[in-house]
Amino acid sequence: MSLFEDFPLSELDRKARQVFGEHVVVKALAQQAAFHRLPRYVSEYLIAKYVRPESWQDDLAKVEAKIKEC
Repeated sequence: MSLFEDFPLSELDRKARQVFGEHVVVKALAQQAAFHRLPRYVSEYLIAKYVRPESWQDDLAKVEAKIKEC
């Protein structure tokens, strides 16, 4: 499934994505259980850096696994 099918963007999110491109973070991903013990800006940074829309489920699983290791 596509990231944007699972987490549809609002009109404002779509406009922000048009202007800022890949720098826009899907906030719903930062609310995953593995990210709860991290400050929000850290979880959003990790998502922006390592999670791509095409492979978001695998990428997110890798980031969550790394967090659990620490």
